[in-house]
Amino acid sequence: FRLLCLGLLAAPALTFTSSRSMPTTTRRVARQATLTMRKGRPTTKLSKASSGKKPAAGPNSMGKAGDWALLNGGAKEEEFLPMEDGGIKSVDVRGKTGTYMAVRRGETLIGTDISCTKCKYPLLSAEVRDCADGDGGELKCGLCGAVYSLETGALTGTEAKGGIAGMFGNMMAKNDGSDLEIFEIKKDAKGKVYMDMKIDYSS
Repeated sequence: FRLLCLGLLAAPALTFTSSRSMPTTTRRVARQATLTMRKGRPTTKLSKASSGKKPAAGPNSMGKAGDWALLNGGAKEEEFLPMEDGGIKSVDVRGKTGTYMAVRRGETLIGTDISCTKCKYPLLSAEVRDCADGDGGELKCGLCGAVYSLETGALTGTEAKGGIAGMFGNMMAKNDGSDLEIFEIKKDAKGKVYMDMKIDYSS
């Protein structure tokens, strides 16, 4: 009888012990889930990589693709570009001097070859003027009188000059000549000036 009583008294104790084991297991599972979430949390480096930082601005950020060459090593425009209407100045393109020049026509800057294709004389003293038909501007060589379109670079004709200068110009301009190359000049957001060396007359 004593054994039976002891057995009845021991039964609730066993049940109580079994019921306490369930919260322990639940806590263990919750702890493991928490550890798993912590291990899976993105690292600081991963967050920085996906921060959406914009790439540094460059010449192509000006809105038009091309082979943009920095002029005069990034100098300020007033230090090397013609500031008055009709002005012409030689420019340094990727360390190359005496090959290209910039022509100002109003607010627009136009890049072109520095030498006349007929007489090979530098066009730095050329006349910048409106076309006779009023459609765009043109450039007239100060030595041989060759005339070029500032829109396309096309050699549109020759205006003969008189006197000794004209005689000398005619002697120098023995070849037929050819069109000039025209290059677009633009300034970026930082004030640096670039010239597009990609020639495309169709745009």
